[in-house]
Amino acid sequence: MMSVAESGVSRRRIVQGAAWATPAVLIATASPPAAASQTPGAVSLATSTFVASGVNSVLTLVVTNSGVAGSEPLTGTQVTVTVPASQVTAAPVSSSGSGWVLTGPTTSGTSVIYTATYAASIATSTSSTAFALTLAPAGEDPYPLNAALAASATSNGATVTGSRTVTRAGSVNAFSATVADPVAGTGSSYSYQVTSSASVTNAKIVVTWTPEGLQGQSSTVDISGWTKASAVNDSPSTGMRTTTFTYTGTLAPGAIVLSFKKPKVGSTFTLVATGTEVTSTTVFTRTVGGQFH
Repeated sequence: MMSVAESGVSRRRIVQGAAWATPAVLIATASPPAAASQTPGAVSLATSTFVASGVNSVLTLVVTNSGVAGSEPLTGTQVTVTVPASQVTAAPVSSSGSGWVLTGPTTSGTSVIYTATYAASIATSTSSTAFALTLAPAGEDPYPLNAALAASATSNGATVTGSRTVTRAGSVNAFSATVADPVAGTGSSYSYQVTSSASVTNAKIVVTWTPEGLQGQSSTVDISGWTKASAVNDSPSTGMRTTTFTYTGTLAPGAIVLSFKKPKVGSTFTLVATGTEVTSTTVFTRTVGGQFH
């Protein structure tokens, strides 16, 4: 039987060979798995909308995690909605949405702010449930109405944000005042002008003013082409008079001139113009005032 020495292979060489072979096996089995993605998600408000519902406006909020595939979910999602205070009634008509909580409104300068918070997390390429906020119009120029949306959420310990402006379309008020105050004409005649920028039906103007003298028998106000539905309605305590005018058919765009004769100098008046735009069902109202001087 041949010994190790006789075969030409020493014990030292056998040990060295084993030392080289063993690490190769360990390296192959100890390779760690690929690390999980730590990329934060992203906030998108692209599918949020703002539409008409009769005279009201319905804002539908939807927040989507638009991060890359495998990015982290969104948590603690919050959206603020900012609208002009002059165009909406602050208290919402209604609000609804599973998992959403509404706080506010609060007022900041000329804006009303609503805050909607979403409880559930939003995974990559998925969206929140929809949240609907219905607002009522206020003032005389409620449309078009813009809502500025600003969303924030936490993802992988970072704060991610997104924003968008959505518009509730609608017609601009058909009536506008073009003269700040009546201007004195010849003698005791005064005029005041309101402009209709669109064709309207069911047009009506109600003007409350003070005639000259106790009874004001010779004091009048007229609008050419309009029907004076009521002429005298004096208030015994103030001497003020309310005169109502209506227009038959469709009122074309243009100037509407009120001609006053012998109003009380120094007194003020209030004029309310109403009408429905021919191309919509929106009833417009414009309240303006002036002073005879």
